[in-house]
Amino acid sequence: MKIILATQIGSAQELYHAAGELQIAGALQRSGHQVEWVRLPFSNNSPEILEQILAYQLLDLSAYGDRLIALRAPAYFIQHPHKVVWFGEFLPEFYRAWNTPYQTGTITPALRRIRELLLNQDKKKLGAAHAVFATSRNAAAKLKQCHGINARVVYPAYPMEGGIPDGICGDYFLFYAPLEKLNRPLLAVESMRWVASPVKLVFCSPSPDPGLREQMEKMIRQYGLESKIKFLSPDCPEKEAGEIMAQCFGVLHIPFDENSVKAAWLAGRFKKMLLTCSDSGAPLEWLEPGQTGLAVKPVPEDIAKSLDRIYREQAAGKHMGERALAGQLRRKHDWNEVVERLLA
Repeated sequence: MKIILATQIGSAQELYHAAGELQIAGALQRSGHQVEWVRLPFSNNSPEILEQILAYQLLDLSAYGDRLIALRAPAYFIQHPHKVVWFGEFLPEFYRAWNTPYQTGTITPALRRIRELLLNQDKKKLGAAHAVFATSRNAAAKLKQCHGINARVVYPAYPMEGGIPDGICGDYFLFYAPLEKLNRPLLAVESMRWVASPVKLVFCSPSPDPGLREQMEKMIRQYGLESKIKFLSPDCPEKEAGEIMAQCFGVLHIPFDENSVKAAWLAGRFKKMLLTCSDSGAPLEWLEPGQTGLAVKPVPEDIAKSLDRIYREQAAGKHMGERALAGQLRRKHDWNEVVERLLA
């Protein structure tokens, strides 16, 4: 079959998702399918949201390809009679962040109207799709809650091939998620204020919000945490990035209500325990509390206690990482299975 993969470019999370999108393309090609890409620009700038979505909606690809797989919102607005949606996230500003401390800017009557129109159109376009799948149980629950859509869960098949790192530990936890409000990097910095051990925190994250990065640096100076927190470039070579991951105590991933299990996979792939929060959403789906990692309240003091605990009990943290890897290997979930389910 000729498969069209539709996604957006230009968002802050593009780098975060791009690798997985290339992997699904490769899996389709290995299965004998012809793959064509449709990558359309998109900006999260609220006043332009409806105009951009209209542009997507006017794109009619009915005469092209046997299937269209929509990967990232708002690609599912593109017209095609055999459109499959692999849903991971709505536009966060109007869903996950709406009316929370992580909302960008003030909620105005105009913004409420934009959201109302967007939700109505989302429900219409998703409901008209040939099939809708979700990248996690948390994502599926949001589709059901917001729009009454029953989506089948198809997790991405993150790669496990290659040599498994030996788990040598340095003296730090790694925060790799993009520095955005919903990923709560300020909470991570605040938590370091309360640690009692010599444990450190390393950010190896893209910084799409310069203002947020400035807030973080201000907090670090205010609390005298310059020796405890370090920023590394997220664009470092793959080998160096692997070494950074391989030498950490664990992964600190504390987003609010996330829809991706990528953090749990990444921790397990490198034999690292995952420290996340009780309201973090999808990361909890692959977490066995106390066995492969810890889930704590999104409170700085509680996070700090867990950071200290793993620093003091390094053998326990190492065993959590080993169990996380074993759990990943037991799943035996590969891209061939993903392709088969998406095209069924």
